[in-house]
Amino acid sequence: MLAGSGRDRGGAPFATGTPETTVTEPTSHPLPGLLRALRLRVPDAERAARFFCALLGAESERASFDTHSEHRIFASSTSVTEIDVVLTDEGSAPAARLCFETPDPEAALLCARELGGSGPDVAHASDDQGVPLGFQAPLSEGALERPAPGIGALGVAIVRVPDTARAREFHSRLFGTTFQKVGAGDFWWVDAGPSMGIFPVEHDMTRQDVPREAAEPDVYPFFVVSSLDLAVERVRELGGRTLDRAALGHFQVWDCRDDQETAFGLWWDPGR
Repeated sequence: MLAGSGRDRGGAPFATGTPETTVTEPTSHPLPGLLRALRLRVPDAERAARFFCALLGAESERASFDTHSEHRIFASSTSVTEIDVVLTDEGSAPAARLCFETPDPEAALLCARELGGSGPDVAHASDDQGVPLGFQAPLSEGALERPAPGIGALGVAIVRVPDTARAREFHSRLFGTTFQKVGAGDFWWVDAGPSMGIFPVEHDMTRQDVPREAAEPDVYPFFVVSSLDLAVERVRELGGRTLDRAALGHFQVWDCRDDQETAFGLWWDPGR
């Protein structure tokens, strides 16, 4: 379904030479858990599914509800470094929600609350800085059909928060996640598993010398692509927009909008 170019992305993205490494150690007994999906709110889930499936060369699975619909674009393999995408047009949903797979979602919700987070149920939680979270039991792999890879996959999620130390402490105590410092500044990257970065809330992904104004905590998704030029051409052909391009270490990233103005980025690794 989605291309395997998003695999094995646990390493630090900005490293040039030997990176400075600072590990956040768990301070309590963490639960087993893994980032498995990112839920994105879009104006029209059907239209968004057409756009992203055409962009990535993927297929989606549709689910209908009384008030909205959803499309899930599965990662192309069971690799722990690829992330599913869920496109929803539920009006009350946050712009983006990190969804973690864990054997006991109720225990994860309880732990999140104890750490200062909140939420009425496992599907509608948040951390102690308001970043939306969800917890789900592992999906049955036997029920999933994964078509052949396309040109890209959701492989990087950047969480932008006011206090990166608090965010690292939260994830460390919840699921035992450890991070290393990357590049110059307050930037942190997960040591293993799906690629998740924790950045300052004011950081602009491509215009790095221009702080975001009136910034709120959010999650910025990157689709890791095998060909940046081809992906950029497809975005434009499909009615989307390509905005600013930047280098993150030896990686190349491009800020984009789909044909409904949903924000996302393209991420290209020249070594793959």
